Formats: sequence, C-alpha cells, structure tokens
Amino acid sequence: MNNSIIVGIFLISLVLGSIKYKSIYSYYDFEKDEKKPRKNAPWQLKFAEIWNDSFNFFIAGLIVYYFALIRLPLLLKGEALVFSDFILFIIFILGVFGHLCVMSLNITKGVEAILSRVLERK
Repeated sequence: MNNSIIVGIFLISLVLGSIKYKSIYSYYDFEKDEKKPRKNAPWQLKFAEIWNDSFNFFIAGLIVYYFALIRLPLLLKGEALVFSDFILFIIFILGVFGHLCVMSLNITKGVEAILSRVLERK
C-alpha cells in the first residue's frame, strides 16, 4: 500500500508539473490580444523545466505523506511540535506554490559564489 501511495504521489506530481509548465510556457501579448509560445526552446529545456516542476510537487506530496502517517498520530497523542515540523511546513508551502525549485537554484548559486570567492583568494 505504501508503494502505491508513493507512485500515486509521483504521478500526480507529474501532472501538476506539466500543468505548471504549460501555464508558464506561453505568454499573453496584450498588443495583439493573443497567447504566444516561447520560441526555439529545445526539448532538453522543456524536459528539465517539467522535471523540476514535477519534483517540486513530489517533495511537497512526500511531506504531506510523512505528516499524515508519522507526525499526525504522534501529535494527536499529545507530543509537542518541534522545530523540524516548522521547517518541513515551510518546505511544503514552497513546494505547493512552486517556489521550491527557485529556492534551491538560489541557494546553489549562493554557495557557488561563496566558494568561488574563497578559492580565488588562495
């Protein structure tokens, strides 16, 4: 049963990732009153964007799955909320609204900038 739920979360995340990509894939030209697709996008870029969006929703789904199976029964028994619950809640919110992949890119770029400054000094 657990594997089928995870596969279901993955399939739902693929659908939501595709929907998010298609909603951003075109833009609205107000002067001509029509939608226009992005031009000359290679299939690799399309695949990467759909995958990032899908993985974003997959992580959010896994957090919901974790809370429903593990944390909720413990909380109902009287255990207190811990700091990691709030961190997971923030990650969940970022995932639901589609900003988790953007945050991970920004963190990666920040670490890359810090490392490049440290390595250039020597």
